Amino acid sequence: MNEEILFYYALFAGGILCIILSILLYFWLREDTGIEFSTFGRLVFMCLLGVGLIWYTVPSLKYVVNHDYVTTKGTLYGRVR
Repeated sequence: MNEEILFYYALFAGGILCIILSILLYFWLREDTGIEFSTFGRLVFMCLLGVGLIWYTVPSLKYVVNHDYVTTKGTLYGRVR
C-alpha cells in the first residue's frame, strides 16, 4: 500500500480518536467531581486538534485514494540523461 495513503488514514483516524476521547473524557470527568478549568482547556484543545486533523485530511483523502493527482515528469537537475 502507498505510504501517502497510510499517512492520510493515520491522520484521519487520529482526528477521529481525538474528538471521541475528548468528548468521552469530558463527560466522565464532569460526573465525578466537577472539571477544573485547566483540564477543560486541554479537552477543548484535544477536540480542536481532532477537528483540525480531519479538516486537513478529508479534502486531500479523496484525491489520494482515487489517485486523482497530477504527476509531473522532468529532467534531473536540468540535464537530459
